[in-house]
Amino acid sequence: MQRCLILSAFLLASLSSVFAASSVVLPFSNLSQDKNLDWIGESIAEMVNEAIASEGLLVLDRSDRAEAYKRLGIRPYALLTRASVVKIGDELDSGHVVYGSFEVSPQTPPTKSAITIRARVLDLRRLRQSEELVEGGLLEDLASLQNKLCYRTLLELLPDTRINEQEFLAKRTRTRVDALENYIRGLLVTDPAAKHRFFTQAARLDANFSPPCFQLGLYHWEKDAYREAAIWFQRVRATDSHYREAHFYLGICKYRVADYPAAEQAFQVVASTVPLNEVFNNLGAAQMHRNSSEA
Repeated sequence: MQRCLILSAFLLASLSSVFAASSVVLPFSNLSQDKNLDWIGESIAEMVNEAIASEGLLVLDRSDRAEAYKRLGIRPYALLTRASVVKIGDELDSGHVVYGSFEVSPQTPPTKSAITIRARVLDLRRLRQSEELVEGGLLEDLASLQNKLCYRTLLELLPDTRINEQEFLAKRTRTRVDALENYIRGLLVTDPAAKHRFFTQAARLDANFSPPCFQLGLYHWEKDAYREAAIWFQRVRATDSHYREAHFYLGICKYRVADYPAAEQAFQVVASTVPLNEVFNNLGAAQMHRNSSEA
């Protein structure tokens, strides 16, 4: 419940800067014979979702999407017709739907397999669909291919905004494909111990990949292990869409272990961009405890 309140607060803060309708990114359909590769479709969707959120746009999360699939009786990763895409978008009252497919041509070793990703952006308000966005390369370069697709997707969602491609790609890490796989598999499993194992492995394989760090912070937070949670929240990168939320959690963690200067610093990071009463109240409490002149 406490996490829901925190998420709601950050959502409300972001709504004031969002002028376009919400978007939803669907898991990309797996056209390969190997269903063990379904995680790739989820990975593409997750990274595009992250890119959209990082640009300040409102994008629905995986739980909203999964609930819509369940209500409509649609199987994840199946090839979607345009009619199905429209139904999902309408069910979620979304303005834009990003969807597509991928196909892998197996090679040995698997990382040298060729992959082709195809995506479209459907504008439900204008009933207009983008041209097909295609990216192809080796599976070991999946992160780079996803980043390029993210950039092209944003151009469709923000046609009047100039986004420098080089700057956009420079901000996004070239994540190892095995780290990506472990992170996505961690999102997909329901067992907490399995989640922890996958996220820890992802963070170990690629120290610069911060999404699993945020998830590990939440894992320890929910166990009231505030010192361990703080270590992981501190590793969330500034370019991550969860950066402000991670710092809010970090501030609470530091406050709970009586590290008031660190709590104040974390809350100041959040307060500079998210002027919410919850943030200022926590900041004031941290300042009061350290006898700050700013309290």
